[in-house]
Amino acid sequence: PSIALFLCGGVYMGKLEGWSWTDAIYYSFITAGTLGYGDFSPVTQAGRLWALIFIPLSVAVAGEVLGNVASTIVERRQNQY
Repeated sequence: PSIALFLCGGVYMGKLEGWSWTDAIYYSFITAGTLGYGDFSPVTQAGRLWALIFIPLSVAVAGEVLGNVASTIVERRQNQY
């Protein structure tokens, strides 16, 4: 569910801003990774309002996913020894 929120949020942002779906997914990954190259940014009022919600959510989702991956790796290493 967390990945779906991330992808759907990016596609929604793309619809608000008139971006292609590939640009919208790219925006999602760049935003969640807190890279912020600046090549895509919301310019419409609706896009900016959605960004206020989407940016913290996407960063939190990325943290959750990375935390789960790290936890799985640690558990597997502990079970080996």
